[in-house]
Amino acid sequence: MIVKVGIDPTGKIHIGHLYLLKKAEKFLGYRDKFVILIGGYTCKIGDPSYRKEIRSSIKKIKNNIINIKKYSKKILKNKVYFLNNNYWYNNMKLSEFIKICDNINLNKLIKRKEIVFRRKNKVPIKIFELLYPIFQAYDNIIIKPNIEFGGKDQELNFIISKIIQRKYSINTKYIKTRLIECLKTKDKMSKSNKENCIFLDEKTDKIFWKILRIDDNKTNYYINLFRFLSRKIMINNKKNVNINKKIYLFYLLTFYKKKTKVKNILKDFINGRKNIKFIKVNKDINVVNMLIKYRFFKYKNEIKRLINQKSIKINKEILLDKKLLIKKNDILTIGKKICLFFI
Repeated sequence: MIVKVGIDPTGKIHIGHLYLLKKAEKFLGYRDKFVILIGGYTCKIGDPSYRKEIRSSIKKIKNNIINIKKYSKKILKNKVYFLNNNYWYNNMKLSEFIKICDNINLNKLIKRKEIVFRRKNKVPIKIFELLYPIFQAYDNIIIKPNIEFGGKDQELNFIISKIIQRKYSINTKYIKTRLIECLKTKDKMSKSNKENCIFLDEKTDKIFWKILRIDDNKTNYYINLFRFLSRKIMINNKKNVNINKKIYLFYLLTFYKKKTKVKNILKDFINGRKNIKFIKVNKDINVVNMLIKYRFFKYKNEIKRLINQKSIKINKEILLDKKLLIKKNDILTIGKKICLFFI
């Protein structure tokens, strides 16, 4: 049996891909083959899913392909084959492609939700973007997968693939998975929104600090999604239940990282932060005024001295601006002993 997942190298691989790949892996038997199709050719065209702007040209496709291969192997423990649709499209005859297009009705294509969305927003739609689902269908004629996994936004692509594949006696079962939300909004996690996304190649400590800044409701959302990874961890931090959940989520999402690195970050955080406080923020407040208001310091000069000494960090970046406004989900650290979460 062949299980297929398609990934366009328009950006680096992130936790949305991790969810998709690990879900697909559960369907694999001992002798089954897991194929990741890299859209080296179709990424130049672009799936127009809910885009408000025309897709810009891709400059770093080769680096993204290396990134996809590297982390897919880590996630799936090397039990994976890679194909690139550049191989067959670069040698494809025009007559063969026209023959495939003959199976599709234009009325079905323009009813696609993503196309309707673009038309409502008066965003130009190029002809080659309408051809994307046809290319995706032809990929399956080449690979002949038994099962294909994809997000719910791939529904019309799957429908068109079924129509075309019937002509070639190919019977692929399509399984739609949930779309993973961004860290701060309910939008689909996207490679283009770096601050609202966790990439697998990010440094382990950066992933940890991104998770710490996630809203508590979002933390529960991600834990429920990734709980199937079934990683057990003993957490000795009794200071706050929500912090424990964030630590657990961090442990779930970093199974492919070096265990010693993950454990050292958690050990440093749990044992090193003796004073962890949660402060509710109703409106943006100046960092100096906030520290005086909540009685962490008596005098403003003390705070300014620590800022000049680069001893205060905001979201893991050294605080340099004394006029900075603290916002919800910010994390302020003072030396090694004080950690403030703004909720």
